[in-house]
Amino acid sequence: MDDTDNQRDESKRLGICDNYKMRRPKTCVSIFFANLVLPPLIVYLLYMYSWSVPPCPGTFLNSESTLHNLILTAGNANNDTYRNTVIEEIKTKYPNTEGVDALWKTSVRYANPGRSDFVSEMKEEVEHLGETGYLGGYFWDIVWPMQLSKLVIGFVYPYEVEDSSPLYPLWCYYRGRMMGWCVLENNILEKWMYREGNNYLKCASRHFPENEILGMYLGKGVEWEDPDIWGEGGAPEWAETQRMAMVKLKEVTDWWIDERQIENGEFGGGWNDDVEFWRQVLPLVLGFEDPKLLESLKLLGRGLWDLKRMELGFVDELHDVEHSAEESSDSMLPLMLSDIDDAEWLTNSEKISNLFTDLWTATNDKGMVAFQSTFFSSIEVSKDERMMCDVALNIRAIQPVLLAWQFGRLSSEVSFKFEEKLKGWMRNWINVEQGGECGKPVRVMPSAVRFPAGSPGGPLTSGWQMPGCKYVCMKVRGRSFKVCGNHADAFTWPSAVSPLHEVMALTAYKTESCEFLRPLKDAVAINAEVLEENPGWNGEEIGAEQSSEWVKSKVMKTAKAAILKHKFFTDGYDTEYDSTLITEYGSDAYTALLLSNTFGVDFSETADSHWSSLTESMSSLLNGFTHNFESLTSEVRFTDRTFKFYKFAKKSNHDNVYSSPDGRLLYNVVTGDLGNPFYSSLIGVTWKGTNGGEDLTAVVVENGRTRIGASFYNFRGAGYEVEGVFKRLESGSYEVSVEVIAEGGENDLSVCDNMVTNVESFEVGEAEWKRCEASEERSDEMTTP
Repeated sequence: MDDTDNQRDESKRLGICDNYKMRRPKTCVSIFFANLVLPPLIVYLLYMYSWSVPPCPGTFLNSESTLHNLILTAGNANNDTYRNTVIEEIKTKYPNTEGVDALWKTSVRYANPGRSDFVSEMKEEVEHLGETGYLGGYFWDIVWPMQLSKLVIGFVYPYEVEDSSPLYPLWCYYRGRMMGWCVLENNILEKWMYREGNNYLKCASRHFPENEILGMYLGKGVEWEDPDIWGEGGAPEWAETQRMAMVKLKEVTDWWIDERQIENGEFGGGWNDDVEFWRQVLPLVLGFEDPKLLESLKLLGRGLWDLKRMELGFVDELHDVEHSAEESSDSMLPLMLSDIDDAEWLTNSEKISNLFTDLWTATNDKGMVAFQSTFFSSIEVSKDERMMCDVALNIRAIQPVLLAWQFGRLSSEVSFKFEEKLKGWMRNWINVEQGGECGKPVRVMPSAVRFPAGSPGGPLTSGWQMPGCKYVCMKVRGRSFKVCGNHADAFTWPSAVSPLHEVMALTAYKTESCEFLRPLKDAVAINAEVLEENPGWNGEEIGAEQSSEWVKSKVMKTAKAAILKHKFFTDGYDTEYDSTLITEYGSDAYTALLLSNTFGVDFSETADSHWSSLTESMSSLLNGFTHNFESLTSEVRFTDRTFKFYKFAKKSNHDNVYSSPDGRLLYNVVTGDLGNPFYSSLIGVTWKGTNGGEDLTAVVVENGRTRIGASFYNFRGAGYEVEGVFKRLESGSYEVSVEVIAEGGENDLSVCDNMVTNVESFEVGEAEWKRCEASEERSDEMTTP
């Protein structure tokens, strides 16, 4: 019998792995519901699911009729504003047409979502958390499969137009799109929602074959033309590709700012979704910093923090951490990463730190520091036993504090309290990781820990991998009851374990204590054991899902990003994990190049081959920028899903699935930060004055604490000034050296004339982020030794 078996027996004896619902006494009501109501309800829903294929009648009217032509004009239009104008004409000329009033109410709101009266209508909702934006907040919770809608809420939305009406195909167009965006946002009843929504869209397409946007939903891409941008040509392919990707990404952000942002800063998705928009456009926020976008994010952040609910530093209503932490963390992080010394955000960070140390955490039954629940606010922590878990995702709540702490910007008193509490909290996770309670393999980090028991898992489901920890109730609009349920997969392992490992590595670096690297060492050891037991293993999943073998085969995936961050935190001095980095990142061209150039990690390849592999992989930067601009802009109804449209075509099983832009590699090469900056930042440089990456393209090729290097191409020519804000360099004096690589060189970089720089040396102080201004003609490589 191994340690895991012994601990499982002891856990069973103590009852610390018991399920909440097993301990809850049954009531007459619950017995009645379970035995008499639930079975026929399930049968009914299954029947309706199997039947839920909406009808699609053929032509309704004589093709010569004016009404028919107006309907065709409206349906084939690619623009909702114009379509609404035509529907208004139909309403005026043919007021007795069946369903015309209901259709017009739908079309006018879809075409003008930011109209002042529609925005005002959502004001009351905006005071609370939820999908309350003016784009989709009015329908997100009432668009469900037709028969389910009729059963639960008593109506269908958009308000139903009968299939006997000539306006039915237009209604199908609106309903199909609403169903598509609702399932992308809610991820509920996916198969049912995708199938029914797709059928509505197919019906509409049958009647309106010239509608390109409608075709986009059905897998037919709408070409996204390349904008005309000046340039003499001759730039290397990687520079041209990067430039076009940045220009098109800015085209998207400019559209949102110009067309959707209102005076209080909202983009239309609701505060807690709007603040996540920056995550999707990192290259423009933190790489080639775009002043227009940054000012837009400041407007959004300050609009949010002006709300009364934020005055204590965090939302003042109980909600799960995934949603409650969004508003504070995602409104602050981009602005702090841009200017770490902004007093407004540092003050808010200290408020959050005090909530973490004084309210949200407590000592559990094992004497360890832990979050008491997944539901907490600025004034209270939920005592509902169903949510009494400490989950890895709770780190979302302290993201701004982690950033301020990493860069030494917390006041000494707050910093001391925060660090001591953070160390205690990390030790709690390590303690559970080392054990084997509740069936968890030893040395595996769980995603949830019960409070106050301190055992892995949660109170609502059996097994440590499906902890539950999230029980929510939703008021049914138009009804006097609520629908409640356990989100069994809310914190399913390995949810958020990867960023938890990253915070462990950051804590080890900041406290100079190796104890917090223990989980990383364990992950490496487990990975080696799996490889020994399975010769030739290449990292794929092994065994049945949720089995011990399956878990162990996935452990390295949860730890590899933290091991990579640790290498940069130590500036390459810790070589213990180099073999792991070579194995895990050997096929990642940019990571291999940066590790090799910065720290001399030996990937058995030359620098030239790394560069060649990188430039080849950078050809993928334009993936997602060739088609479907409207899927990123005018069609979006939930701003945290701006780049997720491709899922609709994929889930609907269409042949052509056009990808959405993925800015991760773009962000990495421009800043030198591997991974993302959400829990710790390794940004080497932010470029300013580049017109959002149109004037200058760059690839950071070294990113150390005493040295940074970049290969770049200047499209502007002589006299062009650019500012580099170097964010990792230690205090000291630095010199700038420039190597110009001519056309046809071994690396096949750009055509370069002379480079002129007005900075031969610069000072870096501790109190501010590092800035260096330079003007150059055409250049390819700048190294700051």
